[in-house]
Amino acid sequence: MTIKEVIEINPEVSFVDVWRGKKLHTDSCEFVEDYDEDTEVVYWEIMDRERYDNTILANSCVSADQIEDFDYGDGLIMLINN
Repeated sequence: MTIKEVIEINPEVSFVDVWRGKKLHTDSCEFVEDYDEDTEVVYWEIMDRERYDNTILANSCVSADQIEDFDYGDGLIMLINN
């Protein structure tokens, strides 16, 4: 499934993050700002603040409370291959 397809089946999310790596955890992935919508997604998940804090932001000095988009709902988080 591509990034575009995952976004299309999840219209209720307030924001989309794309990460590159082996798993969704601060120590194992890198944020991707410029991505092609036709890129294949290996894993995706809709996350609330708590889940985002405990995976993407684990071991960082930032918390989901500092991310403005979370005020509007959950985020769609995708992982692509290296």
